[in-house]
Amino acid sequence: SGYINADESHIRVLDRDHENGVRLGFMWVYVGGGTVIYDYCPGRGREHPSNFLEGYVGYLQTDAYAGYNQVEREEEIRRLSCLAHVRRKIFEVLESERAPAEKLLAYIRDLYAIESRTKGDLPEERLKVRQAESLPILHNFHAYLKELEGSVLPRSSIGEAVSYAHNQWPGLIRYALEDGRLAIDNGLVE
Repeated sequence: SGYINADESHIRVLDRDHENGVRLGFMWVYVGGGTVIYDYCPGRGREHPSNFLEGYVGYLQTDAYAGYNQVEREEEIRRLSCLAHVRRKIFEVLESERAPAEKLLAYIRDLYAIESRTKGDLPEERLKVRQAESLPILHNFHAYLKELEGSVLPRSSIGEAVSYAHNQWPGLIRYALEDGRLAIDNGLVE
């Protein structure tokens, strides 16, 4: 399809040879082109998505799990991040860091409003709107992240949320720069 969403979740697996008769396994889920594929693997290692996506060329949208990093380096895959995960990290610090968290959440709310308004549009039209309206918001959001990064303690709750968002930035902005088919988050597979 040229665009895949992926996620992995642990599941309990019956195993007579394991203590208590149960061990953890992982179900990797891939969604693309109207198809959903579940790929059971005994672990969560990076070899699993690397093996599954071998030869794939296109976009891959995931959370920030490092197990996907190898795929991005080895294959012709352009990785997208998930704004919903960034939003959750910021929301978690709302009580302790109200002012900066509210400002960051306002940027995110505005981005989702644009997505909601353009939901049924053709990809080409959606990309034009994103470039005209979302990119300025994204640039302001990023500037504020940089400002915060220089003024908060890195190990503080807000510092960690800002660092998370900043580290995801190249994959966060890609949906508004490159292709109107791409989603703002990984909600489809989550």
